[in-house]
Amino acid sequence: MKNRNSKLYVLLLMTLFAGMSTALFAEQRIAVIDMEKVFTEYYKTKIEDAKLKKQTDVFKQYLTTLNDAREKIQIEYIELRDASQNIALSDAEREKKRVESLDKYRELQAKDTEIQQYNQQKRTFLVDEYERIRKGLTGEITTVILSKAKREDYRLVLDSSGNTMNNIPAIVYFDPSMDITDQIIKEINLGNEATAAAMAEANSDN
Repeated sequence: MKNRNSKLYVLLLMTLFAGMSTALFAEQRIAVIDMEKVFTEYYKTKIEDAKLKKQTDVFKQYLTTLNDAREKIQIEYIELRDASQNIALSDAEREKKRVESLDKYRELQAKDTEIQQYNQQKRTFLVDEYERIRKGLTGEITTVILSKAKREDYRLVLDSSGNTMNNIPAIVYFDPSMDITDQIIKEINLGNEATAAAMAEANSDN
């Protein structure tokens, strides 16, 4: 009898705990947000993307200038090299062309190094600039989310845009009513909807 009462007591405790847990979790307000979508739709993101694209175009234009210069040097080098091997020229003239071709070859190598360094430097600059901008804008977005969470008493806000290390969604399922993505997009773009729309159209044209 004593053993039976103990089992009933444990079962009663488990039932009460389950009821308390259900009530506890029911009180917790949880929201889900697609941070990548919010970041993309933020009007400031579109403005910064346009700036980065413009800067990238400037770098590409200069790189084209460098490559054009290299092509010219290469043509001159080939002409001098071939002339240094032309038996129709005198020995002295061929020697002169050989020396000039070596100088031109060194110039070609220097131009290759310049192009490689310029390309690497600008790629690094653009990556660092993008990360700097992304960090700043993400911080602004997070501030808005935190404000909303405090106002509406959310205890937890989860990002639905990321995947796990197994490359599966971090959140397998959630009730659509928990999604505050569109609400945050509306809030961060408040008063700048026209700018966001114009920048989006401009980016789609490009």
